[in-house]
Amino acid sequence: MMQESEKRETFEGWCLLELMGHRRIAGFISEATIAGASFVRIDVPTSPPLTQFYAPGAIYAISPTTEDLARRFGERSRPEPVSEYDLPPRPRLGAGASLDDDGAA
Repeated sequence: MMQESEKRETFEGWCLLELMGHRRIAGFISEATIAGASFVRIDVPTSPPLTQFYAPGAIYAISPTTEDLARRFGERSRPEPVSEYDLPPRPRLGAGASLDDDGAA
């Protein structure tokens, strides 16, 4: 059984996150567990705010920085959430046809 003194420290703070594929994103990072797996959560201070989760294996480097620098970089990089333009086009319907709840004709 784990003793109180053996508990793992967690990190959170303002950082620049460098991801595989040469992508850089800045914001407030913390740890999150989703479905039993560990992820790094980054809250990006854009307008509107954006939250993303990354598996540790996707991260190349984490550089702590000031809140001011993270906010300025976050506004400049503006990571985009998924939008309808990332999805395939909807099927065209013939006369009298309708889509069910799953989008199938």
